[in-house]
Amino acid sequence: MFNNPYISSAIRFVVLVAVQLLVLSRIGAGEEWARYFQVILYPLVIILLPINLPSVIVLLISFALGMSIDIPLGMLGIHSSALVLMGFARGLVLAILEPREGYQVDSSPTKAAFGFRWFISYSAILLAIHCFTLFAVEAFTFVYIGEILLRTLGSFSVSMIMVFLYVLIFNPKT
Repeated sequence: MFNNPYISSAIRFVVLVAVQLLVLSRIGAGEEWARYFQVILYPLVIILLPINLPSVIVLLISFALGMSIDIPLGMLGIHSSALVLMGFARGLVLAILEPREGYQVDSSPTKAAFGFRWFISYSAILLAIHCFTLFAVEAFTFVYIGEILLRTLGSFSVSMIMVFLYVLIFNPKT
């Protein structure tokens, strides 16, 4: 039952949204340092979607995931816009990183399918796009580009560590 990539993705959606809202969004709440080191794990839902999923579906899932985070946090589209851009970029990143033998029709972009180095490169590019867009949209101006870049770098770093741990602990195959 859990070998079905669509069921695995749906379960991952629910679990990661719950973890993000109930645990990760509360880490360091109200502390100044927490602005620069936010753990952002929910983009893994989009990162681990099956490769053959049509782009329109990826964008719809990205929007739904973003709204699932935005509404409880009262952010009004900030996470949604960052995830939709990341979902849009996903196809381009997959095309750039495509192995010589290509992708199998039913494969998912996981460490098990393409190796650890490929997965870290793929997820790092998408997570960097997400983090930068999230903080740029939140600031709504590039006047604060220094702070946007600092927040992007700090949050990207701790989030990549969490992605790395997630992949090591749960070892998603679908």
